[in-house]
Amino acid sequence: MYRKIIIAITLMAGYLNNFAQDADTTNSHSINEITVHAYRTNSELGKIPHQLKVIGSEEITSLPVNALDDLLKKSAGIDILQYPGFSSTVSMRGFAPIGSGNNYTLIMVNGIPVGTENISTLNLDNASQVEVLKGPFSSFFGSNAMGGIINIAENRSKDQIWGKASFAYGSFNAYKIATNLGGKISSIVNFDFFASTRAQNDNYKTGSNNLMELTDYEKLIMDEKSYGKEYKNTKYKQYSVGGRLGFQINEDWEVNLNQDIWLAKDIQTNGTFWGSYGPTGKDIDRWSQSMSIEGKLSNHELRLTPHYSIENTNFYNDVSADKFQISNYNFKSYGAILQDAFSIENHRIIFGVDNLSKKHKSMQWDNPENPSSPYQPDYLNMSTGVYLQANFNFFNDNLNASIGGRYDNIIFKIFETALIESTDASEQYHVFNPNIGVQYQFLKGFKLHTAAGTAFVAPDAFKVAGNFATGGLYATNYKGNPDLQPETSVTYDFGLAYENKKIGLSADITYFTTSYNDMVVLDFANPEYTTYTNADKANMDGLELNLFYDFGALNNYAYSLKFYMDYTHLYNANITKEGISESTKEQMKYVRMNKASFGIIYDNFKGFLARVNARYIGERDEDNWLYTLDWNTYERLPYQTADGQDIRPDLIQEDVIKHPDYLIIDLSASYTFKEKYGLGLKIDNVLDDNYMEKDTYYMPGRSIMGSIFVKF
Repeated sequence: MYRKIIIAITLMAGYLNNFAQDADTTNSHSINEITVHAYRTNSELGKIPHQLKVIGSEEITSLPVNALDDLLKKSAGIDILQYPGFSSTVSMRGFAPIGSGNNYTLIMVNGIPVGTENISTLNLDNASQVEVLKGPFSSFFGSNAMGGIINIAENRSKDQIWGKASFAYGSFNAYKIATNLGGKISSIVNFDFFASTRAQNDNYKTGSNNLMELTDYEKLIMDEKSYGKEYKNTKYKQYSVGGRLGFQINEDWEVNLNQDIWLAKDIQTNGTFWGSYGPTGKDIDRWSQSMSIEGKLSNHELRLTPHYSIENTNFYNDVSADKFQISNYNFKSYGAILQDAFSIENHRIIFGVDNLSKKHKSMQWDNPENPSSPYQPDYLNMSTGVYLQANFNFFNDNLNASIGGRYDNIIFKIFETALIESTDASEQYHVFNPNIGVQYQFLKGFKLHTAAGTAFVAPDAFKVAGNFATGGLYATNYKGNPDLQPETSVTYDFGLAYENKKIGLSADITYFTTSYNDMVVLDFANPEYTTYTNADKANMDGLELNLFYDFGALNNYAYSLKFYMDYTHLYNANITKEGISESTKEQMKYVRMNKASFGIIYDNFKGFLARVNARYIGERDEDNWLYTLDWNTYERLPYQTADGQDIRPDLIQEDVIKHPDYLIIDLSASYTFKEKYGLGLKIDNVLDDNYMEKDTYYMPGRSIMGSIFVKF
């Protein structure tokens, strides 16, 4: 493995070193100069004593990505579970990326929790940067911030009006048309506007090769019949439009109104590559609005942000013209944040109150005329939190410390729901989470940092409150457990960082250890109903390495030739399951023990930019679902291809399979001339690897996309 990674790095260096040449413009930024917004207020990255990665706008546009899920897996070296057809989950630091949403990583836009549980629907058309903050942060943000938080910071254009329009076309008859516009209309009014449409009009093909050598067992998992084949029903159409309208009331106060509309129509999904659970179709639409009132009073920075979002997902029985709707999932997210960040000399204290409600509704149909029982009742989780975060800076900013805590009151409600035997019911509980971090610069450029904190994930309301019964063939009685506790974690990390802008080097190595407790599982002990209980626990510990070196420092940054790496190695990710008579320990499923993104970027500061990016994803365990049953004998039988060939027949007795590792390489280059016209080329999966983010859901092979753009 490591030999091939070294070869890949060498090839990258040789490819981009051919373009290295002198230029007369310098452009380099120190980490200490970067401003981040993850704490809902401007902060200097160099003063935050936690693991934080900032992905800037140039990096976002230089990678072959369509949405947040693509960016995170290519640039942040974190776990991703991705299916074709707009469905992705992400998680960090050993928390499994499973389930329907981002349960263990909190996703935000401009410091506001996003109104979706599907990160593949979060485009980056208006992103100025993406901030990845690793570690437990329930002390500031409440539920879900166990592995970390990811914040998309959007543009706020307040100078002269600018714009950009682009058109891209490439493999699988795919295209994207996009435009951005923003700036100051008057001394009072400023704005940002973005719109895009993209589509894939042909089904994509899987890759034909594997750069990493596969064992005989891994070849069985991949199945030779999957290489270089069409993945049926992978077409889609997607549209986005949104913007911001800002009012600069005076020098200290401003109001911003934000609107974001995301639509995807005629999404075709084949289920697995073999069509085991498909084909089906779906439409997704989301409307998000927010308002922020921000200003300064003396040494106080005040912010009030109400927000509202509604997302609908409709599923259809097939992809034909005669399809009918079989389910609808409606998710509403709404609330408000009131925050005061006040300064005392060079110290800052952030105090805030926020309320967040998440309301879920669902409907099912057996046919166009007859609704059927949904899988769960309509329910609401509502949290009101009060938080305090103090950031201290001593000894000429050589010692930075933060300490904070948050108290949450959480209300769980389930509602009477048609076709389900349920009644209105509610429960509530309280939880407190602290966090502390310290960073000390002991030599010029060297920093020691350490942090500790707790976090929690609140269960869905129907797991806590009330009773309900689902109908249909597999009718089941469920009972909420009012004594159910939230899942909790305690994490400690220690690290050493070094930055020297003069020589072009920045590095950070961090060790973390997490105790993860009170995992919520189904309880079948009572024969009359199924309930939920806190049972399992897990431990994760690992090492994170962030590194970049800019060879342009050798020539006073006349150009930039930067090597970068973001690598995570887990020493341990074990889960302890409590059985009826004894407990068992096993490797946590869906968690990769090794993950890395690395590459080289070349910028001559004269309009030419080129990048080679590689992503290494290590082995992981997954449940094996690729078989069917003979319902008379309960014998496991292999699925078959359309022409009658058995699929993975040698693995149908395996309950858990270990997925192979992959190394995926992308290329991109762009050239801007006369500072306003440009051409671009992006090659995704340049070596045409056949790989999967989720078992039997093979990802696209090599794809090429060319683009033209104009700035005005």
